[in-house]
Amino acid sequence: DLEGALLKLSAAYRFSREKEVTMEMAQHNLKDFISPNDKKVITIDYIINMVANYFNITQEDICSQKRNKNIVYPRQVCMYLSSVYTDGTQKEIGDKVGGRDHSTVINGIKKIKNSMGDDYTVQNDINTLVKMLNPDK
Repeated sequence: DLEGALLKLSAAYRFSREKEVTMEMAQHNLKDFISPNDKKVITIDYIINMVANYFNITQEDICSQKRNKNIVYPRQVCMYLSSVYTDGTQKEIGDKVGGRDHSTVINGIKKIKNSMGDDYTVQNDINTLVKMLNPDK
């Protein structure tokens, strides 16, 4: 839990571009840890931020038109996690990851699902990111 809280606060700090972590920022971003009985809301934007930090790329990279493997794979992971842990439609997910068409989102989700069956690296990445999300589901 402590590691998850630190990762979440670190991601929020990098995303905010503030000069320092304030008490208000920490309380806002760690409310799931401070008030664990409150309903946690996972958004597509939060997933993009978390995945970008995990893969050591920027949110702008995920939303860009770049098609190199070190960008496409995290983008597909965002699509997959967003489809599982948010109520976002395929169009909404596509819009958030750089204006992709819903068919691109479908293909990205399928690619991750299929890879999880036989690729240990993909399984490990998804399992680690799910633990970082710490969903109530």
